[in-house]
Amino acid sequence: MHRVSIIGGGETGESHIRSIQKRPYFELVGIHDFNQEERLRLQKKFQIPVFHSINELIDQSDIVDIASDATPHFDIAAQALRKSCHVFIDRPLISSLPEAQKLVELAFEANVKVQIGHMERFNPSFILGLEHIDHPNYIEARRMHAFEGNNQHVVLDMMIQDIDIILSITNSEIKKIQARAHSLNSEELLMVNANIIFDNGCIANLTSSKMAQEESCNMQIFQEHDSLNIDLTNNTVQQITFDPILGSKNTYLLHSNKKHNTLDLELESFHNSIVNNTTPNVSLMDGSKALEVAFMILDRVSYWQDVKLDTQKVRFGY
Repeated sequence: MHRVSIIGGGETGESHIRSIQKRPYFELVGIHDFNQEERLRLQKKFQIPVFHSINELIDQSDIVDIASDATPHFDIAAQALRKSCHVFIDRPLISSLPEAQKLVELAFEANVKVQIGHMERFNPSFILGLEHIDHPNYIEARRMHAFEGNNQHVVLDMMIQDIDIILSITNSEIKKIQARAHSLNSEELLMVNANIIFDNGCIANLTSSKMAQEESCNMQIFQEHDSLNIDLTNNTVQQITFDPILGSKNTYLLHSNKKHNTLDLELESFHNSIVNNTTPNVSLMDGSKALEVAFMILDRVSYWQDVKLDTQKVRFGY
């Protein structure tokens, strides 16, 4: 049984508490939040130990689960890695590339596992579609959110999920990136389109927007003899196959009936990588590569348009 500590409260912290408490191979040591009122609320609601000191909490842990958007991920992860703790980070890395590389070095030195929260890799529709992905030639990814109440960064929170998926299935270095964006005040990006050309010839076209009427996340993957339409929102996969000899086309609608909690799947996968000493499904290196591509896209936007990237990259005082 692994002793797990959670750092960060709010709705995200609560979901982590619930998921960890129902897994027999985890023992929840306690939780820390920088806000004292939030610590007391969680202690009362879940009847769990609350720590005022991060150092003390990490000292009693085998795994440190960084669960809050508002916590300095690099500082806490580095502190945990220096004490040889495995680390789970619930969100894509929002940090500088040098800090991401430093975490890679610390994890290697400590010989521990780090998993990054690219949740779409654990979406049942992507897992189902992955069985049919061979050599993509062209990929179209669209991620649409409504603007109202959405404080997510259109690239570093939204598009980075699709960047991670595409990097995982193309297995190729990037040759060229082009990108354009739309913003209302030259500071907050509302829509970004990026075109990525890979060395193996695959082209990926990504669009993320906070200007939609409703949420939708879709990915179309075109291959030599078939295409896949993966609906990450409605949990379906449509496959269209073409037989060049017979000249026939067949359409299949695949649906994953699995009831899932993405966080449960992520934590289970992370536990398996620790027990079996294997690379996590979404490793720290994966997270670092996705972050690098996200910054490359933002740099291309900055090159062509008047967007203040300093305010785009630094969101939580890192």
